[in-house]
Amino acid sequence: MKSVFDEYQHLWPTSSHAGLQPVLKDVYCLKFPSDKESMLWAKAKRTIIVVEKGQQVEFSALFSAGYEHVVYEEREDFTQELLASALMVVRPENFAKNPMPFFFSGFRGVGTSDNDGPHLVIEFSESREKTKVKSQLQSFCESVPQLRFATDMLLQVADEMITNAIFNAPVLANGERPFAVFPRSEKVMLPPGVKAKLFACYSDQRVVIGCEDPFGSVNRNNILHRLTQIYSETGKSKTSTGPNGTGLGLGMKLMIDNAANFYVYSEHEKKTLIACAFLLGGRKSNMTTAKHMHFSVR
Repeated sequence: MKSVFDEYQHLWPTSSHAGLQPVLKDVYCLKFPSDKESMLWAKAKRTIIVVEKGQQVEFSALFSAGYEHVVYEEREDFTQELLASALMVVRPENFAKNPMPFFFSGFRGVGTSDNDGPHLVIEFSESREKTKVKSQLQSFCESVPQLRFATDMLLQVADEMITNAIFNAPVLANGERPFAVFPRSEKVMLPPGVKAKLFACYSDQRVVIGCEDPFGSVNRNNILHRLTQIYSETGKSKTSTGPNGTGLGLGMKLMIDNAANFYVYSEHEKKTLIACAFLLGGRKSNMTTAKHMHFSVR
């Protein structure tokens, strides 16, 4: 099994190798289907699955086996996403603390705030703010010509993300989710001083929308079970309501089906970050089955 650096160093300029080698030498990659047998014994959390050109893989099965990153060799942004995946393996805390620059440049250190493109960050703490947050997002999208085609989808995704952060993410010490069964029209407020955050940012190639909450309450097994129900055949989506027809699973289906890249990072009792990337080539370019997928719950 080769490291990412040994296998793919040719993708980056020689001048960058001295800086990349220390980071990438201990992150491994396995190709699907060529290295399928090796996937049974590899160190899953330190290994990126690279899907070879023209192939499809059932990402929910790989996540269930402990792998966290699945990227497609055929995608034009493969090099960028491979590096991003490797850096999520090596320094996941930097991804969680500084998500927007991470998405566009592959990596920047914790504490930097500059972005390659304009961005929007909105904090919220109660369900009544959803309309205002979505209105700000709509204005942001409509002010950028290349984002207008995606406005409706970004608003749908934002609705799911805000709903999840307010109703599903809060959890009590005994594990109960006090707002999960509330009607979505109900007035709900997060605890005093607690806020969630919606962000959007874009480059020439893609727009990223994400939401961060301070609860870190994602149940890995429940989500994997739901994803397996929904995506039971390689590259094909099936309708599934899951338990009670509610929860993060259905929202994830909407996001995964319509986005080109999908990211989940959850650190227990600290934070959850969920994000989608949409290519700016139009809706059709995002409906590909070759989706870069990331699912890390710690």
